[in-house]
Amino acid sequence: MLGIIAGVDNDKGVVGIAPRSSVRVTSQWFDQSNPPFVSTANALAAAVPKMTAGDVLLIESSSIVPDPKFGLLPAEVDPVVFDLIKVATASGITVVEPAGNNVAGSNLDAYRDSNGKFVFNRATPDFRDSGAIIVGAAGPSVPHQRLPFSNYGSRIDCFAWGWAISTCGGFPRTGSSSPQTAYMTDFAGTSGASAIVAGAAVLLQSWAAKRGGTLSTMRLREVMSDPALNTHSVVPSNDRIGVMPDLKAIIHHLKAPIRRPGDAIVGILLGGVAQGGPGWFWIPGGGITPVPPRGENIGIGLFSPEKQDLLLGLAIHDMAGLASDPRARQQIEQSGAELMRGAIKRITEKIPG
Repeated sequence: MLGIIAGVDNDKGVVGIAPRSSVRVTSQWFDQSNPPFVSTANALAAAVPKMTAGDVLLIESSSIVPDPKFGLLPAEVDPVVFDLIKVATASGITVVEPAGNNVAGSNLDAYRDSNGKFVFNRATPDFRDSGAIIVGAAGPSVPHQRLPFSNYGSRIDCFAWGWAISTCGGFPRTGSSSPQTAYMTDFAGTSGASAIVAGAAVLLQSWAAKRGGTLSTMRLREVMSDPALNTHSVVPSNDRIGVMPDLKAIIHHLKAPIRRPGDAIVGILLGGVAQGGPGWFWIPGGGITPVPPRGENIGIGLFSPEKQDLLLGLAIHDMAGLASDPRARQQIEQSGAELMRGAIKRITEKIPG
């Protein structure tokens, strides 16, 4: 998996998707007892505190104990693992997780946990979202078809090929017997597919970082799993493994990274205007939201609420031009216009006659 992501670009073996990235590893094997103590949760608990927003965490494990009916499941089926992934994604760390391999792939939508909840089924109120990108496997040939061993269902966000993957490996098949030059061309599984998707995530975060920001975990998952941007499997309704990320299309769509310094300035300025509020605060990507009074009543706080809203609407409309995304800019302008319309209506209603 490390070779897929970060194989060094030299004249030996293979080249990884993001060959200049830096990697760190944490084992889930903690002793040599019989049976050995294996804990994905412990590995995550060791890794997450060492990471920062914009990093990508690849979990190369499925459930430790197979389910009697569904076999191996995504690692987050363990409630402790789910909670740790939730902590990571809430901290801005992108988590990529295999859907799991079985002799015949399992339908995750039909799985019920010990409480009878359909935790992997997005169409039910039981669904629990850790924020991770879960990855299924398809064949390498176009059009891509789900491989028989890959789990599937509405929870799967992305796929990549899970067969005939070239990477450096512990079983020398090509090159020479030396681990420095040997590589394999037949690696497989949702593990391999997850490494490909993780490599794509690293490149997107690197692209954003070059432009002074990072992509939030939810935004990154959104664009990587958007059917309008990415590569479909041969029959999506049957394969049910999401889409394969198309980096060129995603970057063209994004245009510029999330969290531009200018976007933050808009939020700060509007928050300052609303001192003594109530007023409004713009959160990039989240629209404008009311805020409670801040500090002592100064400046704009001397005006009536209707006049405050009118001035804030003008400010929102004028500063919408700082937004990086055209659709976001339009939404912000519309928010400012609606605020002004409502304020003008209330002002005119108070004028006699």
